[in-house]
Amino acid sequence: MAAFMGPRVTEQVHRKSERDMLPLDYQAFNRVHHGGKVRTQDVESMRHCLVEGRRQGRRMTALESLLARLDAHEKAGDH
Repeated sequence: MAAFMGPRVTEQVHRKSERDMLPLDYQAFNRVHHGGKVRTQDVESMRHCLVEGRRQGRRMTALESLLARLDAHEKAGDH
């Protein structure tokens, strides 16, 4: 796919999307959608999986470790 979707094709796809979505500001939408919004949803999903896994009695050590590292990273202001 990387060979097919080189820079030229990628540009064409995005320019077409930008035209097709008018009057929506495609660039502004992408900044919001692919910025903090998606990250927040991903973290919420992982936290939900941790709660659900614990509820089912599963060991969730890898996810616990990952979320602890994320919490420490955010607490240190490294995000």
